[in-house]
Amino acid sequence: MTIDSRVLDTDVEAGIVTMFHYDDADDSMTIEEIQDVEPLAELNKARLNASERGWKGDLHMVASIGIIEYQKLLTSCCTKSQRCMKRWLNDRDNRVFRTKEGRV
Repeated sequence: MTIDSRVLDTDVEAGIVTMFHYDDADDSMTIEEIQDVEPLAELNKARLNASERGWKGDLHMVASIGIIEYQKLLTSCCTKSQRCMKRWLNDRDNRVFRTKEGRV
């Protein structure tokens, strides 16, 4: 079994690398997109530290999500369900995307 992997595209600004994988064992091909969310995580951390405490007012930026993660949310239909999105935003595993503390 040999898997051949190659970079198809690199979007430096978005931090996205598109990879092509070919597996000769089953003659299959896969396209994979990988995003480095570290710069976004650092920006979100700064926004979190600068955000006002509490929920006074109508509009609050609560998260900033990378495009690859958003695409995953689209396929899970989480973007169409407010309950699902709230659950995702409140999940500690996704705290790197939060820009405001507290439960949504």
